[in-house]
Amino acid sequence: MPFLQNVLSNNQFLHSTVDTQFIDENPELFNLKPTQNRAQKLLHYLGHVMVNGPTTPIPVKAKPSSTDPVVPAVTMGMSIRLIFPYNHA
Repeated sequence: MPFLQNVLSNNQFLHSTVDTQFIDENPELFNLKPTQNRAQKLLHYLGHVMVNGPTTPIPVKAKPSSTDPVVPAVTMGMSIRLIFPYNHA
């Protein structure tokens, strides 16, 4: 990306006066400014965590609950009222 940014900001390139020797004649195109590239770093981190698991310990030493959740029974007529609790008629 920094190389392409240098090419696109070059006056010779902007005025369409380049030829096949453009890169050879403009070594300053390779003066690349370091970028933070946060998106790439984030993707690298997420990929690392997905493949290798988290590397940091869980901050809380709480044990999982031993109580199973209670799931209420839902009938067909009741499901519409749960999704749309307000009278839309």
